[in-house]
Amino acid sequence: MTRRWPSSKRPEPPTRSPTSEASYATRLSAGAGRVTFVFTKPAALGHNFAVRCGKRRLGITPTISRGATRRLTLRLTAARYTFYCVVPGHEASGMKGMLVIAR
Repeated sequence: MTRRWPSSKRPEPPTRSPTSEASYATRLSAGAGRVTFVFTKPAALGHNFAVRCGKRRLGITPTISRGATRRLTLRLTAARYTFYCVVPGHEASGMKGMLVIAR
C-alpha cells in the first residue's frame, strides 16, 4: 500500500498534500522559511492537516470533506515537526508523519 499525505521527497512550496483513508505519507522535507501545504480531500470522511513541534500546535486547516482543498502556510525553522490529522482517533490510527525542515 502506498502511503501519501502530503507527497514529495523535497517539495518546493506550495506542497501538494492529497489524501484518502488508505494513503498517507510518513515523511516530508523542505527548506527553512515559508512553507505552504495544500491539503486536498478526495475521500468522504472529514480530515484536517495540522503541524506541531513537540506538543505545540503551529497550525491547522479546518476539517474538510470530499472535494475540498485548503492551504496552510507556516514559517518554519530548521527542526523536526509532526504533521497529523486532529480528528479524534485519526492520529492514533496512523494519520501522522515527520516533517524535516533543513537550513
